[in-house]
Amino acid sequence: MFNISTNKTYKIDIPQLRDRWCCASTNGWLLTIGLNSPNEIHLLNPFSKSQIQLPPRSTFQEPQLDDETYTEGYLKRVITSSSNPYYDPDYIVFVIHCNKHKMAFCKPGDQKWTTLEAPRTTYSDAIFFRGEFYATDGRGNVLHCELNPNPRATQIAPPPIAPFFLDEKYLVESAGEFLMVRRSIEWEESDDEEEITDSNSEYYISNYKTVLFEVFKLDLSKKEWSKVKSLGDEALFLGHNQAIAVSTRNSSRCRANCIYFTDSNWEGYFRNIRGCCDMVLKKAQSTGKKAELWPYVPYNLVAHPYVAQIYDKKAPPGYVRVTEDTAIATLSTVEEQYNTMFSDENPNACSIM
Repeated sequence: MFNISTNKTYKIDIPQLRDRWCCASTNGWLLTIGLNSPNEIHLLNPFSKSQIQLPPRSTFQEPQLDDETYTEGYLKRVITSSSNPYYDPDYIVFVIHCNKHKMAFCKPGDQKWTTLEAPRTTYSDAIFFRGEFYATDGRGNVLHCELNPNPRATQIAPPPIAPFFLDEKYLVESAGEFLMVRRSIEWEESDDEEEITDSNSEYYISNYKTVLFEVFKLDLSKKEWSKVKSLGDEALFLGHNQAIAVSTRNSSRCRANCIYFTDSNWEGYFRNIRGCCDMVLKKAQSTGKKAELWPYVPYNLVAHPYVAQIYDKKAPPGYVRVTEDTAIATLSTVEEQYNTMFSDENPNACSIM
């Protein structure tokens, strides 16, 4: 567990996670699935250890595969209608599953998941906004998810800009507004692609970097998008889990008008020798110079000042929140860690918008 207020990482013991895969999180609750049949699904509060049992994987309305890897990646997103479903008798749990191709939900007492009738495509994210569920597909279309009486997802707004599939798209409520964040990435194949072989598999290095964030606001009544030029005193947190926005007015550590993000390509951690780390492009006056690959920094949390078309030469000390590179992690201060990671010899930066 990482505490952004103190820049400290803590290890906590959660026996309930034994033989389970943690798929996603929402409102502080972890969505877990058992690795063994019948693949029970729970919401787990890692602090109180409270659990809510949900219908098992076998009750989803599509063919079941008895593959452990498929089980681990089966549930991609979870959203709840309540910030604390343990005390809300009317909560709804909404998930994106089946390799992001389907959406389903359940309510208290349900014995099975109910699948929404929806276009056959991939779905990137979902949100509970003003009492309704919405989702976005891989192209950036926004769909309204009607849960009763005939559950279906209907497109209500086109993408804010021309769609491009090598993007991550996030839905988040910020200051009462419906936002979509577009995270642009670029893939790079290693020139000296290494190969490691064991008795079961082969692994290859494949790297990508985040190059741009763009934020758009949707007017639901007019179905019109507008570009957001500033987040004000809000900060956004994006990743494999539910996207959230927080006010920075009472936080000395969380920077206003920033986007914090974690790498969301979990598959890369299993397929790559060094891990699939975000490599951020440094542009000090748009020189076009590419950053080198970071030292092994899985689950690195980086802050980006969100100022449209403004590129900082060097981010302040403390932007690098977590590192598992031994040579860097053993340095005594965050400033020393930062200076090492972003020295001229290792010219990675963490500010680009």
